[in-house]
Amino acid sequence: MKIRSYQLFILTLAFMLSACAQFGLQKPQSTEDRLRYAQSQVSAAYRTIGDLKAKRAITAAEGARYFQRVERVEEGLASADVVLRTQGDAGGKVSEHIAGLLASLVAVQNELKTR
Repeated sequence: MKIRSYQLFILTLAFMLSACAQFGLQKPQSTEDRLRYAQSQVSAAYRTIGDLKAKRAITAAEGARYFQRVERVEEGLASADVVLRTQGDAGGKVSEHIAGLLASLVAVQNELKTR
């Protein structure tokens, strides 16, 4: 059986996709993983707000309000980081706090998506 070039291409592509699937992003497992994930989302939100302001998709006043909302989340995450480093998860309270902050951040991100 002779393999044609397109068949080889499809076979190679399928192999690459199956190999790369193993390297996908894993959901955060520990409280510290969740904290770091949330911090990365804060950075992404800041960048999105800045990009939208630069494109004039939002006004400077709207951008300032979004920045304030994200800043409150960032401050909450900073306090969660301190508690996590000094007291551990504190009976799951730090995890709950992070989840609440992440929900606030998702609300901001969803609003920004409509812009």
